[in-house]
Amino acid sequence: MSQSNGHGPAAPPQLLKLLAKHERIVASIRETLDALGVHQTKSVTTRATQTLSEALALDEQRVAGRHRAPKGSLVPTITRRRRRTEALLARFNPDTPTMLETNAAGRQAVGSMVRYGYLKPKGDGFVRTAKEFSAKK
Repeated sequence: MSQSNGHGPAAPPQLLKLLAKHERIVASIRETLDALGVHQTKSVTTRATQTLSEALALDEQRVAGRHRAPKGSLVPTITRRRRRTEALLARFNPDTPTMLETNAAGRQAVGSMVRYGYLKPKGDGFVRTAKEFSAKK
C-alpha cells in the first residue's frame, strides 16, 4: 500500500463529484440551446442588425445637429495668428534689446517666442535670433 500525502485517497471521490456537477451544468446548457433552436439565432441576428441600423441613424442625427465650421475653415485663423506673430517678431532687433508692454498677453507671446527660439533674453529685454519665421506654411 502506498503512503498518502493527505490528498491521494480523498481526491478521486471529490473529482468524481465535481465531474458529475459539471456534467449536469453542461447538460443544462445543451438543453437550453436546443430549446432556443435555430429560429432564436436568426431572431438575435435580426435584432442586432436592426439595433445597429437604429444606432447609425441616431448617430447621423447627432452629427447633423452639430454646428461645425466647414472643413478647412481654420486655415484663415492659423494664417491670421502667424501674421500676428510675424508682426510681433518684427518689433525686435537682433542687436538692441527691446522690452514689450507689461500686459499678460504680450508676456505670454514673448515667452512662447523665447521657448521656440525666435527671441533670446538680453538685459532687460529680448533680441531677435537668426531663426526664420514665416507666416506662410
